[in-house]
Amino acid sequence: ILTMLPNANCGGCGYPGCQGLANAIVYDKVDPAKCRPCKAEVVAEIREYLKKHTGPNNEYIVPEDEQEKDS
Repeated sequence: ILTMLPNANCGGCGYPGCQGLANAIVYDKVDPAKCRPCKAEVVAEIREYLKKHTGPNNEYIVPEDEQEKDS
């Protein structure tokens, strides 16, 4: 996830840099759209990645807003 983010480290998302947001996306299911400099197509790529890869405890991680769309 970190490598997909723009590496701006601006803190505009409310997290301490891109590493902080990447951790929040993976561990806390924070929406990747919180990254303000991130282009919409990259946000979509991150969401797709999360649908296809397991999380840190081998569970599938899908942001809550995407869960609603898929059901």
